[in-house]
Amino acid sequence: MRFYLVVFLLAVHYGFCASAWLGLPAVAEDGEGTLINMSVEERPGAGDVYVSITPFAGQAFQESMHSSVAYVKSRYPIDDRDFLVKSNATILASSLDGPSAGAALAVMMLSLIDEKPLRHDITITGGIDAEGNVIGVGGLAEKADAAGAGGKKAILIPSSGPEDSALLDRLSREEGIQVIYYDRIDDAYSLLTSQEDQTYRTRIIYPTSHYSFSSSNITRASPNPFFSHSVQLMVDELYSDVEHIRGVYPNAYNYLKEKAVLAKSLADNGYTYSAGNEAFLALCKLRTLDGSISEEDLALEKSAVDKCMEDVEANLNSYNGSLDNYPNAELRLFWARQAMDSLPKTHSLSAKVLSLDAMCKARQWCMIARDLSSEQIVGKPALNRSAFKESDEKLLKQYFLTKGAHFANAVDAYNRGYYGAALMELSMHESEVNDSYDYTLSNYTSQRPWVQMMLAHASYLGSNPEYGRDSQKNIQRFALFYDMHIRALEDANISVQGQMSNETQCPPIVQPSECVCDSLQGYGYILLILVCILVVAVYVFLLRRGRRKGGLSTWKIKIK
Repeated sequence: MRFYLVVFLLAVHYGFCASAWLGLPAVAEDGEGTLINMSVEERPGAGDVYVSITPFAGQAFQESMHSSVAYVKSRYPIDDRDFLVKSNATILASSLDGPSAGAALAVMMLSLIDEKPLRHDITITGGIDAEGNVIGVGGLAEKADAAGAGGKKAILIPSSGPEDSALLDRLSREEGIQVIYYDRIDDAYSLLTSQEDQTYRTRIIYPTSHYSFSSSNITRASPNPFFSHSVQLMVDELYSDVEHIRGVYPNAYNYLKEKAVLAKSLADNGYTYSAGNEAFLALCKLRTLDGSISEEDLALEKSAVDKCMEDVEANLNSYNGSLDNYPNAELRLFWARQAMDSLPKTHSLSAKVLSLDAMCKARQWCMIARDLSSEQIVGKPALNRSAFKESDEKLLKQYFLTKGAHFANAVDAYNRGYYGAALMELSMHESEVNDSYDYTLSNYTSQRPWVQMMLAHASYLGSNPEYGRDSQKNIQRFALFYDMHIRALEDANISVQGQMSNETQCPPIVQPSECVCDSLQGYGYILLILVCILVVAVYVFLLRRGRRKGGLSTWKIKIK
């Protein structure tokens, strides 16, 4: 009799439960956008939150869940109930990670507490911290595409990510999905719990700037004729073609027209680097909006970029121009190859729009590289790349235990044989990890045209509120380190030593034991030890945080 009473009480305890669910946009392992279902069940309990996720949940996902629960508990006493968060997302990858579901979880928990049903014709993405502040996330183009393909009328996106504005604007128009930005969880909650039949309207956010160019605000620089030619072509193309979207994307038109006017003013007054930066970014937003996404046109654009990169390679192999132009040309060729390598492998709408952006950047970088690499000085021998390689290896060893995007790019460039590009990336890395050099920047000058252009650009960034002083100092430090390394190469008189033969090129540094740069091998042992320590730490962490059985990750969130 006692046994049946216990069973009955347990059935009562767990039988009366409510649940809320949402179809959430996510990015799969193959880069394709998709929708996954996530639910929250509410049961009588003691204020605990349990998470049961398939496949295994990553660290960023777990941290986002903790923040969501902490925020909800700060608003409501929930000591009389338990929550169970469930999802099956085996279609995505071997693990479910990222902060993108944080806002959705908070909304679902709040809807259960308030006993308000959720709408399922709109979806949401975005992170949240313990105070309820909305955090921007990535993969917005793929997620918007997945939401539209999945029949959603609208997608809620954190307003902290306007850099994807052109991608979202194009997808909204092509897919029919409406994009709505939100600043607070309360705004998202109101939309997702409203039962009124609403007509949603896309409101794409483009950054606004009231910056007025004045030549008195920034330092003047000596122009580089090869770079200036490329920049002028970009500025002219932007200034004329922006009119194509005037009646189609009015918000984008106002933003890009402002950028076109600014870029033209900078170029006309000799501030080439700043003009090129503004024109480059704005032009690729424009091409994202007005470029053709037919398979044939995308293939033609890819062929044109590939041909351009072949031309640059040929120029660099016989280059005998100035020492400044060579690494700058090679850097932009390297960036162009990276952009082309990153082209989406799928044929979804978001993949095509993303391809427009990537190929535009590759085309502009390659165009600049082609102009820079075309310099020829009669009677000067071909450049010796081995000196760049030796400088790279010294810096790679010096910064081996540091990390950052530029260091990773330097390794990639080195492995591809782009030693000039690797030196440029390492100079950028140095500018980020050595902020103690700020005290030397106020009176720093140089006679080198490229350094002058970068210092002038830094001055422009500092005068424009859209970028600010931090950007200014970072570019100044980059100019300092770049100048220092080029001076060292000049002192080594590298241009009279002949071109390095293919036989002496070093294989990728990820295989140091088979390379002339065997001195990196000692650092490999250090890295191996660090990896072993990390593996043990992760294993202990998993043992303490929960258990994994048959691909199912279950743990309990404890928020005091």
